[in-house]
Amino acid sequence: MQQPADPESLSALAQQVLSDMQDRRVLIESGQARFLRAFGRPVDDAERVTLEPPIVDVTDAPVTSWPTVVSDRKHPIGQLWVTDRRAVVAHRSRVLRAWSWGELRDVRIIPGYLGVVFTPFDGETVTVVRQTVADRRGNPDRAACKRWLTVEATHAAATGRLDEWYAELPARLAGDETAGSALIAPMMRDLLSWSERFEVGGISDPEVNLMPGERVAVRVPGSAAVGALDRGHGMEYVKRYADGDVVATDQRLLVLDGDSVVLSWTWATDMGEGSMLGANGHGALFLPSDARHAEGARHLLGVVPRAVLEKGSFAGSLYIPMVAAWSRVVAAYRLSRDDLETWREEIRATLGAHTDDS
Repeated sequence: MQQPADPESLSALAQQVLSDMQDRRVLIESGQARFLRAFGRPVDDAERVTLEPPIVDVTDAPVTSWPTVVSDRKHPIGQLWVTDRRAVVAHRSRVLRAWSWGELRDVRIIPGYLGVVFTPFDGETVTVVRQTVADRRGNPDRAACKRWLTVEATHAAATGRLDEWYAELPARLAGDETAGSALIAPMMRDLLSWSERFEVGGISDPEVNLMPGERVAVRVPGSAAVGALDRGHGMEYVKRYADGDVVATDQRLLVLDGDSVVLSWTWATDMGEGSMLGANGHGALFLPSDARHAEGARHLLGVVPRAVLEKGSFAGSLYIPMVAAWSRVVAAYRLSRDDLETWREEIRATLGAHTDDS
């Protein structure tokens, strides 16, 4: 099990955030927040508001897309009201979206403290509530950490888990100045849990025309499928095959442009015995099969996000979500090779390096 972190060992920011959240516990359990920026009040007077309402946008995403959530659509924008009973996004007094805490299985911070993800008990869609673009920063500050931790804590209080949540908080904040390293262990646990679901049934993605018995592992929106030079020559891309959403199944790797499949690689015939994450988790790379090699293929086959091709890297706040997404692509390949358990062992080893889990 994960051991409690010594508060004295925490970074300066983490110590400040821990102190802030300890001070805020009384408000979460029985108080009422004061706020200056609220326009109207869309919640009942009897509800206790635990957070000054930030301005947010809302995105619904299939679980096959999260945790990457890339979309150009316009989202509802309003203020997020967090009370002892529910979360509400509203424009002045008009409610746009609302969730009672009891209908949410999980409320979790987006890596980088950009917002929170609401996961319901039923359905296969998560709701991503993020700070509006104008308010986002490159690195989380003290206010952002406290804001989104308060949303998590309010959900924990409403569902009877507040003591447990506070007991785990020091360990979550332990690590570096942005508290980001504490997110690695939850990501690894999520990957292990996801792999069990994928192995027995996969994930529903109605936009994909599947072959009999085929299972979807993950959809990564807005990615690019590319060919790459052999590792000894660095990672320069020599040919760009297609752009679009990447969907990995237990049989194939697809690139979709809307409803059209613009590229399809089959694990069994196109990929050889070798797979890995790209540099810094940016994409997934595969050795070509013997048949492709005989046809002249001399480069790694890779799927790499457009942001890497165009900018060279991701913002730090996107590192963990992208590693999680591309790890699922690699897991789909490994399942096709009857090697998913070895993949799990690798994930468990990484988890053990960041916690005392065994």
